[in-house]
Amino acid sequence: MRVYVFSFLPTKKIKKMLLKNGFTVSSFKPDIIVSYGGDGTFLNAERSYPSIPKLIVKKEKKVKDFEILEAELAKYLPKLKKGLFKIVEFDKVEAIFKNKRLVGINEVQIRNKLPIEALRFNVSINEKKFENVIADGVIVATLFGSTGYYSSAGGKKFKRGLGLCFNNPHNIKIKSIILNGNEEIKVKILRGMAYLASDNNPMLLNLKEGDEVLIRKSEEKAKIIKFRS
Repeated sequence: MRVYVFSFLPTKKIKKMLLKNGFTVSSFKPDIIVSYGGDGTFLNAERSYPSIPKLIVKKEKKVKDFEILEAELAKYLPKLKKGLFKIVEFDKVEAIFKNKRLVGINEVQIRNKLPIEALRFNVSINEKKFENVIADGVIVATLFGSTGYYSSAGGKKFKRGLGLCFNNPHNIKIKSIILNGNEEIKVKILRGMAYLASDNNPMLLNLKEGDEVLIRKSEEKAKIIKFRS
């Protein structure tokens, strides 16, 4: 089995453990990615190696039940080698603007470029329309990202589909909407300059008056390794 360790931390110890357990450590067509670090490391790993199963190894603190600590890795590697695990799939969300596409495992968002100026924009969710919204932007999150930035901006909890949250709205009472995940969301900028972003992706797309973005659930899935209890 070919495994690649994706990390911004020293990986010599992790690689040595993998080799000891009979894995081939290589970035060439890996079967599994070990994401070693924090949440940002995983987001980068998923963006660089989409849809390849990830084993999330945290340096110190784990939050989700499929994460393991570095100190636990030695006992889990034999199970990984024997295939004693399952792969849990998570939805992603994508934004299409002109000929460019951004994909997020947490969220995609449109945000005001100038923090001192709110945006004006229209949002259509299939046939449902919100016109002339005044806000700092809009966030569309997956279940995976529902406890992150989306939640801190006031988004409602949900168990499936997607969540849409208006970021600091000024003229509407609805803060967030839970979607079934089959909708097409269109956002049109009416006034102001904005960024289109996904997760912690440093590639930001500039939006201006008249620009329209399509947001929807992606066909891609994030695949995460979870060990059987």
